[in-house]
Amino acid sequence: MRKQIMKKIFIAIICVVAMRSGFGQTAAHKFTVGGIDVVLQPTTANEVISGILFIKGGTSYLPSNETVAIEQLSLGVAAESGSTKYTKDDYQKKLNRMVSTISGSGGQDYSTMSLRCVREHFNDTWNLFTDVIMSPAFDSTEIMKAKRASITAIRSVKSNPDAYIRYLLDSLYFAGHPYSRHATVDEVNAITTDRLQAHFKELFVKSRLLLVVVGNVKEADLRSKIEATLAKLPEGTYTAPDLRVPAEASTSGFIGAEKHIPTTYIMGFYNAPTRMDKDYWPMFIGAETLSDRLFEEIRTKRNLSYAPYSGLNPNRTSVGELYVTTTLPDSAVKVMFACVDSLQKYPISEEELKGEVSQFITAIYTRQETSESQALVLGIYDILAGSYEKAEQVITAIQKVTPEEIQKAANKYIHNINFAVVGDIDNVDQSLFKSR
Repeated sequence: MRKQIMKKIFIAIICVVAMRSGFGQTAAHKFTVGGIDVVLQPTTANEVISGILFIKGGTSYLPSNETVAIEQLSLGVAAESGSTKYTKDDYQKKLNRMVSTISGSGGQDYSTMSLRCVREHFNDTWNLFTDVIMSPAFDSTEIMKAKRASITAIRSVKSNPDAYIRYLLDSLYFAGHPYSRHATVDEVNAITTDRLQAHFKELFVKSRLLLVVVGNVKEADLRSKIEATLAKLPEGTYTAPDLRVPAEASTSGFIGAEKHIPTTYIMGFYNAPTRMDKDYWPMFIGAETLSDRLFEEIRTKRNLSYAPYSGLNPNRTSVGELYVTTTLPDSAVKVMFACVDSLQKYPISEEELKGEVSQFITAIYTRQETSESQALVLGIYDILAGSYEKAEQVITAIQKVTPEEIQKAANKYIHNINFAVVGDIDNVDQSLFKSR
């Protein structure tokens, strides 16, 4: 699933570039209004307008004594509850009548409040959106529902092998790092309405905000809207958290959980370059190449697994991932490592490289991406890569990658892998993982 999400985001990046040159789309540009940074991507390609208000830092910015659950709860509840200006029912009816959406979401490196609407209803949707941010309601029923859903998700982690294996790897690889933090049932139960309101207010200070808008919107109109609303928020102070490479990245590691299931789940994390690093695109293509080889060797040729994969998870602290589910873990792991060794020992062919690059570029013509995905990509690149403009340089960067750069990156990064295994631990030769 993570690999599919990363491919969708990558395709959206390409569409930001491609659609700009046609279909009524012009270059994105950045400006500041009342202390709030704004990226606007004007387009007349359709009538949908998407806006994402990024809150820099995400749960990584939380103090160590605060539960990570509060970020998602405060944003999600506020988006469902509406503002003190309307009852919750009136708020929801207004959104439904316009077929508009307002949502909130917490994340490790950034959190978001988002809106989506058609151009005809941009004014009214913007007013509701900013009302929620400036004077949220926090309905008691919505708080109860959100807490119940959060507790259910926490309790179900161990029953979902894919979720459980990531939980274990976070606790091992990211030990002592903000990414290792997971909420507990007791922490969620202890969250009060006052705490949610206080945290929500702390999030919306101008020094932490980046607004990205994609759609048929004039800059003057957007400036006017911001000046009348979000520009009135307090300035606040923000310094990006220092998210260093975890200590476990310097050594291999292993953690296992016995579970009586027919299939063994295996996942590995290793240190990977961030979007700011010159090695990012060579390692990205290398990980995608490795993923295709794993599929060919493990599934197609040997039928050892349904969906093995390799990929990058490029956050402010990035990791590379290796994953396989199998009833024959030792055999599958040996093939996985053989594929890694091959990538490190031999440059990939020009033909294989061309195929990896073209499968993303050709996706421009086979898939129509949404304004939301473009807004998300522009914001991610501005926050995590230093500039939204880097999203528009992706095709050039990808096309410049060479087989030698991929081989060099693979050797530099794919080692000191930390593995987690969920399933029949007794059926796994743990010595296989120690040298990686």
